[in-house]
Amino acid sequence: MDLTKPTTYVLAGPDYLHPLWLRNFSHGNLDAIVGDNGKIIVQGETLRFANQTIALAPGTKLKVWLERQFMCAETEAVARYEEALKQHQVIVAATRAEKLRLDREADAKFNRQYRLPIAWKPGIKDVLSGLSEKSNGDGRNVATVQHILLSEDLHAGRLHRNAGDFLCSSNTAKNGKRWSTQVSELGKITCKQCLLLAERWKT
Repeated sequence: MDLTKPTTYVLAGPDYLHPLWLRNFSHGNLDAIVGDNGKIIVQGETLRFANQTIALAPGTKLKVWLERQFMCAETEAVARYEEALKQHQVIVAATRAEKLRLDREADAKFNRQYRLPIAWKPGIKDVLSGLSEKSNGDGRNVATVQHILLSEDLHAGRLHRNAGDFLCSSNTAKNGKRWSTQVSELGKITCKQCLLLAERWKT
């Protein structure tokens, strides 16, 4: 798979180009062709290579676009690059999906070591900075850890927790308010205090 970008060339145009013609570039690149005189014909207008030593064979098809200046590349080269890029993106997406699947399997396997006598699932303590427009909106920040969130009341010796508590803390103030109303049921438990308290049920 060749991801080498196509060779691009800088183009120059006449001193005046009609604004309506320039608006054609607002939707992306335009098809063009090298004329017999070496000039580039684009939607009825004529451009030329800024570097006069460059010469492409008459009839060569081009894609022309506008950055700070007019640019072009051979149509076939652009098509090859775009197809290779699509294939690369598919491979990257598949690789990421497989890594995510394996990571989740590993996390689930780790969590299954802790066989509490009641139902539980991973959960987080929301932080308001994790709900801002500049965040992922899931109540997390860089310091967020995964807790053991109890689905039922737990009474084990001197340890007493209610359904909805985290294993590491028994009151609402310490549990933190779940502003996002979201509970993550995925992810490896990383709260050290939760893991310490759950050690008695580790298999």
